[in-house]
Amino acid sequence: MSTSDDGEITLSDVYHVLKDVWLYSDSKGEKAIQDDIFRRLGVADKKYGSDHQSEARPYFVTILNDWKVAFEGTSDETPGLPSHWSAASITRPGATFGPVASGSLRAVTPSHDSGQPSTPKTINVDHKHHPRQHYRTVYKEVCKSIYDIEDYEIALQALIGNLL
Repeated sequence: MSTSDDGEITLSDVYHVLKDVWLYSDSKGEKAIQDDIFRRLGVADKKYGSDHQSEARPYFVTILNDWKVAFEGTSDETPGLPSHWSAASITRPGATFGPVASGSLRAVTPSHDSGQPSTPKTINVDHKHHPRQHYRTVYKEVCKSIYDIEDYEIALQALIGNLL
């Protein structure tokens, strides 16, 4: 299978990986992010006389194409919510919540004086709905599942690489 720049897919004997995701509407696609990483490495290489761009290449998959999915010429996106739905009330019996930072919450432990949980409170939190856009990415490399790796050393290296 191969894809053109406009997302047209044609069949072939070569296998690739297709990833279908819903990204936040203001997010960049994976190819744009990867291209930006290599552009910045190229700038650093010119500035410092290094070769980080080519050294980093083997650690990245090759993105053949990515695109916003559209149906009948319309971008496939989730709709935004009406502005009056921007706040949410949360009540949790047996615990109270207090702000840690703007827009986040933390549970407050029961009162140590009485040993009883604090009275539940209702709080308003400003959560903005984040519309999503439907995106597809095609990768050149087809990876092997960790479950199919027969060499334990290679499997452990892959697992350790995911932990670090």
